[in-house]
Amino acid sequence: MKGFFDVMIGRNRSRYALGLVVVAMTACSASGTSFTQPQPLSLATVSERPDAHAARPKELVISEYNGSGSPSSYISIYKEKYSLKGTITNSLDRPYSLWYDHQGNLYAANYGAADVTEYSKNSDTPSFTYSSGLTCPSGVTTDTKLNVYVTDSCNGNVTEYNQGTSSISVQCTISYVSAKNVAVDASGDVFVSYQATSGHGGIAEYVGGLGNGCNATFYQPINGSQGPPVQPAGLAIDKKGILILCDVMGARVDVIPPPYSSISKYISGFSSPERIALDKKQSLLFVTDSGLNETMVLKYPSGKLKTTIPAAGPGSLWGVAAYPH
Repeated sequence: MKGFFDVMIGRNRSRYALGLVVVAMTACSASGTSFTQPQPLSLATVSERPDAHAARPKELVISEYNGSGSPSSYISIYKEKYSLKGTITNSLDRPYSLWYDHQGNLYAANYGAADVTEYSKNSDTPSFTYSSGLTCPSGVTTDTKLNVYVTDSCNGNVTEYNQGTSSISVQCTISYVSAKNVAVDASGDVFVSYQATSGHGGIAEYVGGLGNGCNATFYQPINGSQGPPVQPAGLAIDKKGILILCDVMGARVDVIPPPYSSISKYISGFSSPERIALDKKQSLLFVTDSGLNETMVLKYPSGKLKTTIPAAGPGSLWGVAAYPH
């Protein structure tokens, strides 16, 4: 499928406000916390429209799931100016998360198929499938050595594989939680966003990687009156080690700097922010919103809305990844 979709630039930029919050160092319960739902979209004036000449990645991929359609799952590929180049449909089943490694290999965490498919650069046919120990894969990433990490939302596992091998290298379990997504920093520290059965959410950090005996430090970062993340989902980490976390129920994106005990900033105005990605220059932030059925393109770190990309089809948006040019 090929074609071009007009970018929806007439969105109200003012609903995306980067809020600076009071830093609190003690975690508190999310129970009783209420969140204001974003206002309906409204057309912006010409002067409010995003800069049409801003630098953009040469390739952006976004996954969608349409349970009643054919195909039910697909990855849309966008080129410059966010024009639709084509789609990938091969070996996909509810691809909740996407990831590009630094060599250009694409990974899709298939929640429905209980596996992760890897596609070599410029190919729409899987080069390898990871499935050992997986039940409900919900997040995927790689480290600088191309080791593959997958979170499992059904059993609280985070699993490490050597690239292109089916055997498990290391598997760690966070008890009584749903492991949502995973990110690895340049030092090899592994971060997992999780939703606990008690209703709150947080971040688990494995310093030095999963091979440290699965010893994790747990954080419930807060941002003052709004409390810790309610339903963490997508997770990214920038070159300064700052975590960027989607909070689905909180309808916001949290910015969490080291030592990860507090949220320094949050980006509000979303409906259901699911997954997140940074471009190579880390000047753009992409957030899929399953409630609005759009992908938001924001300046980073300011959080200012640049434009929105409508869903290519009628399905729900999930994963997003920017090509590592």
